[in-house]
Amino acid sequence: MGMATQNPLRDKDYLLGKRIQHLRIKRGMTQERLAEEAKVSITHLSMIESGKNAPSLKLVYKIADVLDVKVEGLFKF
Repeated sequence: MGMATQNPLRDKDYLLGKRIQHLRIKRGMTQERLAEEAKVSITHLSMIESGKNAPSLKLVYKIADVLDVKVEGLFKF
């Protein structure tokens, strides 16, 4: 019996989501406010933060802009 393998893309999605969540909380923002300012549903943002969905590149840029960080700042794990 083989061991279950982890999906590396899913791990990156999880880390990106946690980074977004960390920066959002650090700036005192609610999910509702970030979702509204990034023009995305709160459900989608929640799924991104939990690593269940990956944001599009366009959304990554919007989130970075709202959080006032460079896009690269979202990928510093």
